[in-house]
Amino acid sequence: MLYSISCRRPACPRTIPERRTENLFASEPRDIHIASLGMPSSLQKTRKHIAKKRNGEVNSLHEKSRDSMRLHKAGVRDQRLEKLAAARSKREQPIVDRVAFVQENLNERGNSPLDLAAVQSLIHILIHQHDEEFDALKKARRSGRPPSAREDLLKMKMSALEIEYQKGFALPDVMTEENVKLLEDWEGSWSKLTTLTWIKVSRAGQADDDPGTSQSEQQLHGFMSWATLPNCHGGSLHSRAPLRFGRDEIMNKGTEGGASIVPTPQTGLMLDEPRDV
Repeated sequence: MLYSISCRRPACPRTIPERRTENLFASEPRDIHIASLGMPSSLQKTRKHIAKKRNGEVNSLHEKSRDSMRLHKAGVRDQRLEKLAAARSKREQPIVDRVAFVQENLNERGNSPLDLAAVQSLIHILIHQHDEEFDALKKARRSGRPPSAREDLLKMKMSALEIEYQKGFALPDVMTEENVKLLEDWEGSWSKLTTLTWIKVSRAGQADDDPGTSQSEQQLHGFMSWATLPNCHGGSLHSRAPLRFGRDEIMNKGTEGGASIVPTPQTGLMLDEPRDV
């Protein structure tokens, strides 16, 4: 018995009517954090690639087409990167504010290097810069009423700064002319902070020491923590004060002296944290 085999594929019935979305992604993509940094976003690059394939037009795409899915995926990725960048910027802002405060005070003093006593005076001013606002909020509060959120925030911030000052307050090195010049030229960007030399000054004029940890292992995310700073010097308990850390020492990620840095929730954010996801 012979069977006839047809090579023609039967037409599939269309149970769902085909719909087309007009002017999909025809408008310009909205401004996002990545675009504000001068970097092309994934959505922009994907639109450009699809437009080149379609002779310069991305006006009508089927909602389930590959190009439409690519545009949707690129847009979701840009939104995710925008949220991550916003969260990272929120964590970095206290460090930027601290450096800006030091820069402003140096400008008022003629941008000249300071001695240890002047540095301690500057730290005292930085810690107590919100005392007037805190006292005003405390006086405005009625008797028996709980403190406001702003009052609690200022109290916690000043307490954290006092604890850091006891262990070693981190700030740009304002005791050398070269670093003062770099700080004077700082335009407020996060990336330029790696070019500055940092010091830690305690209330007693010395930095907190730990013989078990190498100085070169200190990373900026722990070095600039607002509350508990990890110890970072590998010398004796009577090492020189204040301690100076350059860019190579801060950014080194290796292990020396048998100890390594393990990031903890108290260490904050690394300067060289990977930016891509």
